[in-house]
Amino acid sequence: MRKAAYFTRTRDPQTLTVRQVMEDAVFTVSPQAKGSAIADILAERNVGSLPVVEEDRTLVGLVSEFDLLRVMDGGKDLAQLAATDIMTRDVVTITEEMPVKEVSICFKSGTCSECRS
Repeated sequence: MRKAAYFTRTRDPQTLTVRQVMEDAVFTVSPQAKGSAIADILAERNVGSLPVVEEDRTLVGLVSEFDLLRVMDGGKDLAQLAATDIMTRDVVTITEEMPVKEVSICFKSGTCSECRS
């Protein structure tokens, strides 16, 4: 059972924080990672997006399945593109202490398509 499913069944959803339900084993890619390698990682790890981080772990963007599809639809070759060519740069972030209820409001309001910590 995923952590989020466990906590929503055993705790009051109104008091849950992001820290209690987040996945802490996050896979990341470097800004130089090729689009084809990113597509492989997304498929292998069964995730929809990957944070793009510098060597010092600074978040510089996010590559999602949608980003990959967008560039492919534009006729570009993923093997020739780096994460910096593909990624979304304006990434919405949240803190571990943020209540899950507030994250839900973020999703519902349309102010973010994915909340990331």
